[in-house]
Amino acid sequence: MNKILLWFLILTSLLIAQKSKINIAVLDLDATNINEEDARFLSDRLRIELFDAGTFNVLERDKMNVILDEQGFQISGCTSVECAVEIGQLLNVQQMVAGSVGRIGNVYSITLRLISVKTGQLLQTAKHDYQGELSEMLTEVLPEIARELSMDTEKKDLQDNKPQTKSGGRWGIQLKAGAAIADLISDFNNSIDDFNATFQPDLDSFSQMRSISASAVWDYDDSWRYNFGVQVAGMLDNWQLSLWDYTAESAITYKSMEIERSFSFVYIYADVDYKIRISDSFNFFLGTGLGINSISSIVKQGYETQINFQPLTEEKYNYVTLAIRLKAGLDYILSDQLLLSLEFSPVIQPKVESDDEYPTDNDAYLDFKEVLYPETLKGNMSTFTMGFIYYF
Repeated sequence: MNKILLWFLILTSLLIAQKSKINIAVLDLDATNINEEDARFLSDRLRIELFDAGTFNVLERDKMNVILDEQGFQISGCTSVECAVEIGQLLNVQQMVAGSVGRIGNVYSITLRLISVKTGQLLQTAKHDYQGELSEMLTEVLPEIARELSMDTEKKDLQDNKPQTKSGGRWGIQLKAGAAIADLISDFNNSIDDFNATFQPDLDSFSQMRSISASAVWDYDDSWRYNFGVQVAGMLDNWQLSLWDYTAESAITYKSMEIERSFSFVYIYADVDYKIRISDSFNFFLGTGLGINSISSIVKQGYETQINFQPLTEEKYNYVTLAIRLKAGLDYILSDQLLLSLEFSPVIQPKVESDDEYPTDNDAYLDFKEVLYPETLKGNMSTFTMGFIYYF
């Protein structure tokens, strides 16, 4: 469990660290009362300053021109928001930067607009007027105006692109599958290791578990999500012990001895998740919930000695307790309706008194009693699952 938790934390850290930059393109600045070559040079410098601000991936001028030429689009005279949006769609970027630079008397002025390609709305504007030389715009004005455009831009773009929860919430379904580690399996394996250090023959370890779950999902708003469902976890293979001509501590020689054990969990739950938008593609979420956990224990046992014969008999035991679940994970947003989900979730419950010991009068399982028939069972379980959420 510790290894799974470590890998989950590493993966979460990497994904959070990979915040998506916003893809933008910058139109050449319209020039008024200044040289066209100077305006073009200032436009190139603006692209560099916007990239250095750290929020944007900026499409290079040459690549932008190649794409537009292939589409047969004439960029000259494109000054309106509608035209900038159309260019952004052709370039497959999220935002466009358009603006102008000019001079009246000895006052230079630069105005920039940041436009959402998806909605056509203005996300941010910036303007600067100053008296001085045009060269000062390179060293002072452009770095400042690029930082100004970057401020809160990512936050506004996330608001623009994230799926909007319908009024009154929206419903969906979630399916998940993955690996599970149960404390009772770990306890059994530790007991087997201790047994193998002292006795012969060596016992095999209990197998690990798999988990599947299905739930109804209700998004109350963009931050809160409720889940109502069922999770089923079971061992990959039943544990088996088969012995022939074995002499137990009780000095009884067995012609044969067979023991088979398996465990499964059924967890019915109601959870609540708090979602935090960390980029335009990812949600990080934390959650908790309460449920009813049922542990099913199946024991098959039989033996034969020189004087006694006990056929293979199956006994099934069920233990039901309340349990608390904790959750942490990531959602990858494919569309407004479909999310991929990666989740780590421990389920915590009290120990239960164990009744699953096959009654026998001749100590047939004396050697294995403490290993295979403990007095209490731990129901704690941790799952690492992947799945999807589909909203209606």
